[in-house]
Amino acid sequence: MYQEDNKTSVIKMILRILLFILVFILAFKLITMAFNNRKEYLDNNNMSHNLNSLQNAAINYFKSGVLSDEDNSAVKVTLKDLIEKEYTGELKDEYKFVCSNEDSYVEALKTGNEYRIKTYLKCNNKSDYIFTYLDSDSLKEKKDEEPVTTTTTVAPVETTTIVTTTNNKTTTTTKKTTKVTTTTTTTTTKDSKNTEPIVITTKPVDNRISVAYDCKGGTINGALNYATKVNPGETIVLPTPVKEGRTFYYWYDSEGNKYTGSIKVTKQLVLYAYWY
Repeated sequence: MYQEDNKTSVIKMILRILLFILVFILAFKLITMAFNNRKEYLDNNNMSHNLNSLQNAAINYFKSGVLSDEDNSAVKVTLKDLIEKEYTGELKDEYKFVCSNEDSYVEALKTGNEYRIKTYLKCNNKSDYIFTYLDSDSLKEKKDEEPVTTTTTVAPVETTTIVTTTNNKTTTTTKKTTKVTTTTTTTTTKDSKNTEPIVITTKPVDNRISVAYDCKGGTINGALNYATKVNPGETIVLPTPVKEGRTFYYWYDSEGNKYTGSIKVTKQLVLYAYWY
């Protein structure tokens, strides 16, 4: 009887040890997953911030008049060029390593009435890119205008002498005709040689807001990156991307704000997928 109780106690102790080991392994795995997810979030947030900084610097450069109006024409500028032209400084990753100045670039492709802006950034062993669509007018160089006044003056008075004879008397009549002095004012740009009045034809402005999705390796309807345009204040349902072996959690922007379900769009957005 004593031996059986001893044996039972040993078995219980072994089971307790095994249970403790299992709990320890499970807790370690959960902590590791949480740490990796946090690290991935911080890495993505830093990359997103650098991508937006590079894109904004390139947009300011494109506004200097380097873009072509021809359809399907492209202009590409590297991070190195932007640094040399003092549009931005060096970009660093979360470990303070300097991002590649030569491999990182921004390209503007003319497509119809807008430009597709692709921003690619490579930092250490990581790389990522985003797409943004901007109206052609928002990237055009603005030129100052000066009023140019053209004055045409015609001789104001013409004198006509009429001679008539009445009862052997000669009468001289002077008739004066006044002509108007006209002044025409036209406005032209500094580099224009045209002195004719300028007729400006305006077309409807596309006020829709761009919402772009970066799936981070996933897809939306088979596309790695997806973009759409909506009216200001419109409420949209956010799409759900898919990625093999991963579960989609939520969308987030460059400032770390989370987006799920449906949202009201009031500004241009670039959203990134968060997976676990």
